[in-house]
Amino acid sequence: MRFTCKSVNFTSPQFCLNDLVVLELQKYEADVEELVEGAQKEDKIENKLKDIIKSWDKMKFEFELHKDVPILCETTEIVELVE
Repeated sequence: MRFTCKSVNFTSPQFCLNDLVVLELQKYEADVEELVEGAQKEDKIENKLKDIIKSWDKMKFEFELHKDVPILCETTEIVELVE
């Protein structure tokens, strides 16, 4: 809508394909492609971030005392995940 300077209520239950046709997006192909590419990159980053969060939520850090000082136990899995 920003490129076309036309308004469409895409949240309306009556929203349909004709509403997109009215925008005449074909006239703004380069701008639309840039917008879509940006949105796809954003989506990819968000999905990777969700995967990272899921992985870290499963991680359990275990400590053991060594001379009255807690030290982190086995870190192989953690290091592999970070890499």
